[in-house]
Amino acid sequence: MRIRRGFITNTLFSDLEETVKLIRNMLIKVKVFPEAKKDEVLKKTKDAYMINVKAKAERGKANWKVREILASYFGLPLNKIRLVKGGKKANKIFEVNKLGSNYMPAFKSGGIS
Repeated sequence: MRIRRGFITNTLFSDLEETVKLIRNMLIKVKVFPEAKKDEVLKKTKDAYMINVKAKAERGKANWKVREILASYFGLPLNKIRLVKGGKKANKIFEVNKLGSNYMPAFKSGGIS
């Protein structure tokens, strides 16, 4: 692991690339409580949340609202939040894509900005 003249050597590059992949796509566990009095997010652990939504649990309305709430919570556009598992259950798993798709090629250029 050595850095020479602002360039990343192969060992450091592979470690950095793996770290970015982990940061890029984060899976979070969410317990949803539909028909609540107000919309709110409660963080239980670093990857587990409880979310209360006003929307009813019918025709995907609550799931859509949860996506909107998560996007707002993480400060991301709606297309970066994806429901992976639990479409018809209270316990769900969402994928949060925190970085844009053009983030990795900046590291592949070989230099550090």
